[in-house]
Amino acid sequence: SPEDHFALIALDTAPAVLHPKDGLAPASEKEIAAALERLAEHRAGGATDLGALFDVALSRVYGKEQPAVIYIGDGLATSGEIAGAQLIERLRRSLSTSRARFFTVAVGADANHPLLRELARAGGGRMFRIDDDEGASAEVLRLASAVKTPTMTDLRIDLGAGLDEPMLTASGKVSRGEEVVLLARTHHVLREEATVNWRLGGKD
Repeated sequence: SPEDHFALIALDTAPAVLHPKDGLAPASEKEIAAALERLAEHRAGGATDLGALFDVALSRVYGKEQPAVIYIGDGLATSGEIAGAQLIERLRRSLSTSRARFFTVAVGADANHPLLRELARAGGGRMFRIDDDEGASAEVLRLASAVKTPTMTDLRIDLGAGLDEPMLTASGKVSRGEEVVLLARTHHVLREEATVNWRLGGKD
């Protein structure tokens, strides 16, 4: 919608911000047309450094309340960090100081679906899949709906001291309808109450 703002980044051997030059552009017809023109002029490189995208994209949405970073492509990293576990860990580190969610759109039947699914899960988003033109419109609508879904960020669960190796299924971001599981080991009596903090709609 016109109230949304965006930036378009091409990802080859390195990320290249195509539009706008700085910050984010309003999603008006004029700005979208300018972005698509820059994209048509861009010459694709021969390799893809997927990990290099994270910090560049997140810098554009720093400080925003409920931003989203959306990767569209085949997920076949051929430069920089290539291993899936390394890419997922790098994404987690990059998102640790951001309220952004990371969504992926796997394009083509040969796309690396397992990696793109795990990256989206680690980034608090979802993966969408486009194998052909016929299914593209429906997936784009689902993606737009997911991006617009109100999301809790800055999630913290406090069960007191004495928990060893706590693991939380959420990455600090939880969308409506999602379940959060906390696993931990303890030799102490659990508290009867938990303290849960989060941020939603710009408010703690």
